[in-house]
Amino acid sequence: MQTSGSRLIDAVPPTWSRPRPSEVDRLLEYLPMGWKVVVQPEAKMGGLWGACWWFPLQEIWLCARDPDAMKASLVHEIGHARLPPGEGHSPGWAALCRLIWREVLGEDRPGFVENVGCHVGW
Repeated sequence: MQTSGSRLIDAVPPTWSRPRPSEVDRLLEYLPMGWKVVVQPEAKMGGLWGACWWFPLQEIWLCARDPDAMKASLVHEIGHARLPPGEGHSPGWAALCRLIWREVLGEDRPGFVENVGCHVGW
């Protein structure tokens, strides 16, 4: 019921507001245009946690494993996808990964060094 000078919309609690995007949705915002992410079974990945395919696919492949580890791998691979092929694990790549980690997952979230670094070599 409306009272003088008020509107019905003012009385509706903001429970219907749009939910905050998930961490994965926020990470995907960093994905370059035209790229996609494909989750692959462990058998197909051959021990890799992630892979970045520039040509001809423009795909990031992630190994199906625990969600936090998959997010860390996604940060790693988005870093590769956003930089030119051949950039590798350069200081620029590491800085970009750190920026994405900090902005999406939080400055104080543990696991960056353990999970984002490449096991093939920094």
